[in-house]
Amino acid sequence: MTSEIARASDEHKRQKEYWHRAGDDAGYRSDTEFTTHTGGIIDVAIHGPTRTGVEVQPSHITVSTASDRTARSHRAGWLSLWFTAAERLPKWFHRVPSVGCNHIPWDNLPPRGSAVATGLRRVDIAKCTVHNFDRCPNNRRHCGGDHPKLKPWHGLKLDHVAALVPAGRAVPLVTTGRTVYLVPPEDLGLYESLTGDSARYTPGRPPGADRASSGPTECHNASHLTESSLECEGCGGRLLWRRPGRVLCERCDPIMRLPTSPYPL
Repeated sequence: MTSEIARASDEHKRQKEYWHRAGDDAGYRSDTEFTTHTGGIIDVAIHGPTRTGVEVQPSHITVSTASDRTARSHRAGWLSLWFTAAERLPKWFHRVPSVGCNHIPWDNLPPRGSAVATGLRRVDIAKCTVHNFDRCPNNRRHCGGDHPKLKPWHGLKLDHVAALVPAGRAVPLVTTGRTVYLVPPEDLGLYESLTGDSARYTPGRPPGADRASSGPTECHNASHLTESSLECEGCGGRLLWRRPGRVLCERCDPIMRLPTSPYPL
């Protein structure tokens, strides 16, 4: 047990070093174990136009703990960015601004550009049809209109994220299903124009508080969210059942861990 704790501690240290180096490479001053003026401690503080506090989280914490810490950092003038390298995503992933990465060894500090970022999104316009959505985001029946559809933002490394978020070129978007994604600012504007709602993320504030209309909203049932038609981040296939914090399909990450069928899914 002692050796496992020591290994986890070493990996945590190297993950912080990776973010610290990436922040410096982006041209921003970055500090580890930075203390804010309110007394909070940030794992890696990147001092860009958007002051970004990277929280490298190796252990499991509750959604409420992550949300509370994010709100405290926000009050101190920092945007929290929660990072996990775990293969099985924690429950707080996508409940606060989050980013993951591909599975790579952390026995040593990985080379620059070796950590592929996961969890970020782009916003597309999609017709409300059975092919694109399990159900209409605004009504039970498909309406045939245009709706936002989120898809993985491919091609990013953690090094890019360390530059994009502090520069304000990746911003948090929150859906009415209380799901938070990092997207380009123009995609946030597109999402808001299609929904007529504010999707700007404010820690501690319920999603939809700035809603422009009182019309029908997305169902909060996890199986009915607009994001149920997102692509698997592992193979790019369609996610037919969306669960909080789950971004891989059954083929890439089986829930039951049953024997693999010789027949294609």
